[in-house]
Amino acid sequence: VHSAADTLRAMLGNRLAVCCAVLEAYIGVVEDPESGEELEVDVGAHCVMVVGGDLLGCHVVFDPFGLRGGGLAYWSAKDFESAQVARWVELSQP
Repeated sequence: VHSAADTLRAMLGNRLAVCCAVLEAYIGVVEDPESGEELEVDVGAHCVMVVGGDLLGCHVVFDPFGLRGGGLAYWSAKDFESAQVARWVELSQP
């Protein structure tokens, strides 16, 4: 697919689908469990999964990075631009 918007349109049509964004320059944020301080980690190559959002550019993303096995976050077009999307991969049922 050309972008996550294609997959979001498929979701609107009641098709089971998600879109993986393959990233080249991901910077992860982890929280130190003892101090609560947030630390940035230059991860580089990474993948996140777009599981929802709107067609205006706000996406609900599952990010597996982190000390607690990842979590959900809201990403804008600027977040994807910063992480340098190499390609979009749609996973769906036929």
